[in-house]
Amino acid sequence: LYIDIHKISSKEFVNYIDLCKANGFTIEPSHKENAFDAYNSAGFKLSLYYYEDDKQMQIQLDAPEKYDVLDWSAIDALKLLPVPQSDIGKVEENNEKETKVYLADMTTEKFQQYVNLCIQNGFDKNINSYDKTFTSQNADGYRLTAEYVGNKVVSIVLQEPEYEINLSVERVKNLIFSTYDVDIYVDDVFESTVGNGLTETVTVKLTKGTYTVDFVNAEDSEVYGQVKIDVSKNEDFAFQVYCYSSNIDIETVKGTVNNEVVRETTQIKVTDQYTKPEAVYYSTNDYETAKKGNVGVFSYKNLSGSYDIYWIIDFTEGYIYNFTEGSGDDFCDKVKIVSGNLNNRITATWHDGTDKWSWYLHFKYVNHPETLVVTDHNGFDIEFTATDLDRALSVRDTKNITER
Repeated sequence: LYIDIHKISSKEFVNYIDLCKANGFTIEPSHKENAFDAYNSAGFKLSLYYYEDDKQMQIQLDAPEKYDVLDWSAIDALKLLPVPQSDIGKVEENNEKETKVYLADMTTEKFQQYVNLCIQNGFDKNINSYDKTFTSQNADGYRLTAEYVGNKVVSIVLQEPEYEINLSVERVKNLIFSTYDVDIYVDDVFESTVGNGLTETVTVKLTKGTYTVDFVNAEDSEVYGQVKIDVSKNEDFAFQVYCYSSNIDIETVKGTVNNEVVRETTQIKVTDQYTKPEAVYYSTNDYETAKKGNVGVFSYKNLSGSYDIYWIIDFTEGYIYNFTEGSGDDFCDKVKIVSGNLNNRITATWHDGTDKWSWYLHFKYVNHPETLVVTDHNGFDIEFTATDLDRALSVRDTKNITER
């Protein structure tokens, strides 16, 4: 349930918090300057926000989740973890890259006890422990994120390990014609450039799966070559690149690849790949700064049917941008960020005449900017994956931008 109350003073907001407490919302309260969260005994979660500039209060009431008996041993990935004290919960996600479950009837004490058990069971590498969040890895590189989300509910996320992939690329020398440099991309993310007659080695960390490696004429993105690699372990690949005026041929020297690749219709757009080396591909920030979720510019997209949906979050200007590519639409919404950060959530409010509605955006996991969750005004969550910022901005700039 979402309700917006207008013409509210800050004093009335504080008084309303007291009324909610009197009505039973006293479990695990969190009270900040302009926000209040708490549960009642029935498991409902109340969230109150106050926007002083607009004299507006926002009320959000979330119904309790329904849980059942969870068979821990039935999920292969969870066999890497100790069995928790509670067997009440649900499976949120279970695929080849990630398993996520929720556990109910887990107090903060039980949560901490379980974290200690995980450490004893080998998840004792690269530990980061906060008040209610714990992350670590085991010796095989599996990543664990455990979080106490509130009301005796704990989320457990187990992610596949990342593998170190070395790509050695020899750009076979041309003496007179086609002496151009070659840009190297992995799944459309720029990695490096190799000059005529030179060899370049690129090291990337990838989870298990199939990835596309593109070799693109640095002067003309219509001229390219492409292979696909399967990642399931640390591995070295070596390629020889033969360049011509209309195409680039790839010879595999080391590693097993699939050369029968149909290139997507969207060509790689050559942009300014020489950005600051510390910036991650989907943000103007380095990774440590991006984790904060409150400065710089971020870009995300997902595939909806036959077209892409993009979100650009620009804290520098204080706006978000939402648009599609491939759907035939040429418009882009520009919406002011009302408040918040991506580790909690930011609120963006649309205006259309007298109509007004708010959407909410936040990282899927705290301090992990790789995945964005967007909650629409009906309370539905949609996930988006980090995507190349330069490409997202170039697509946005082809649209008719309208401030909402």
